[in-house]
Amino acid sequence: EMFDVKDNTPRALNAFGLMHATKSVGIYQSMTFSFIHLSVQEFLAANYITSLSSDEELSILEKYFWSTIHANMFSMYITLTKGQRPSFKKFLCGGSDASGIDSKFLQDKLKCVHLYRFFKESSSDDGLQLCKTIENEFSKTVVDFEDVPLLAVDIESIGILLTCSSIKHWQKLELDGCHIRDVGLRMLHRALSASSIFIDELWLHYNDLTSLSDDSLSYIVLNCQVKKLYISNNKNIASSKNFFQIILFHPSVLEILYIYSINLSCEMAKSLFTILKENTKLKELDMGYNGVTDNICETIAETLQVNNTLEYLNIHGSKITGQGSKVIVESLQRNNTLSNLWLPDNNHEDFKQEISSLCNRINESRTSETKLSINFDSY
Repeated sequence: EMFDVKDNTPRALNAFGLMHATKSVGIYQSMTFSFIHLSVQEFLAANYITSLSSDEELSILEKYFWSTIHANMFSMYITLTKGQRPSFKKFLCGGSDASGIDSKFLQDKLKCVHLYRFFKESSSDDGLQLCKTIENEFSKTVVDFEDVPLLAVDIESIGILLTCSSIKHWQKLELDGCHIRDVGLRMLHRALSASSIFIDELWLHYNDLTSLSDDSLSYIVLNCQVKKLYISNNKNIASSKNFFQIILFHPSVLEILYIYSINLSCEMAKSLFTILKENTKLKELDMGYNGVTDNICETIAETLQVNNTLEYLNIHGSKITGQGSKVIVESLQRNNTLSNLWLPDNNHEDFKQEISSLCNRINESRTSETKLSINFDSY
């Protein structure tokens, strides 16, 4: 509406509370206009530029603006009068009225997260009402930013949404491929540290995380009672000495753990399976493509003989030989719960046939209805 005024755009911006109008002193009194805050000028410039093209660079520019909106706009918003604020919110939210947010705008979840933080910090009644509108967009209790590159400030705003909304039990936090790095996870840890929320599933594949994130991740898993943790393709994460002990011992409720392709060492793998001798929660473990060797097979075999919880185990893509695989499979003659085992596909056909025959004998002797399936193919 502002830009439909043609030559009177400054007057329209003044009417919306975004510019100051000042009359000059003298014989020829003219009207001069200035933005009430530099951030409004920056907003209009960024908005205009991003409307010209959908090139990657312009998309990044727009994303950067929305990532910093809470810092740039909040200081200006609190200086507005009550009469100016509704018009400003209409301008900011792209709404058709002063109290709403445009439906197309709500489809951009990252903008919604930053707006939520902005209005939450404003603490005004109408701003909090807009927060409820944004909360409704996450009513399925799923926060999904898969493959969206996120800055640390984005993670901070997501943390505020998770902890300050009326939703206290989140089904899923999806951050796969966001490249949040260690600093981003520390931001998330800090946001969640003073909260009492639950997150059933935490997805963190492909985020460039290292062992520097182990402490933050351990805290989040325990404090938010995470049941399903996916941290694959993060080189050198989960390499701290006590990492598995912390996330798998009581009061942990972790049921699914995916840690494939994280450069897991044989020492850490042994530590993991030693802990699983006593763990009664974990049902799925995917540790494929980690390059572990036969050195861990005896420890795996010992664990599988006493563990009555694990149902799925994947060591595909490792350096375990046929002999090591045989040691693991033979231990399952005393196991009635493991139903799906993925082994490395680096063995001769004769060996695969031997393993298949052994699998059949195990199934014949099992007292439970659960049958064992052994796979060699890539997944």
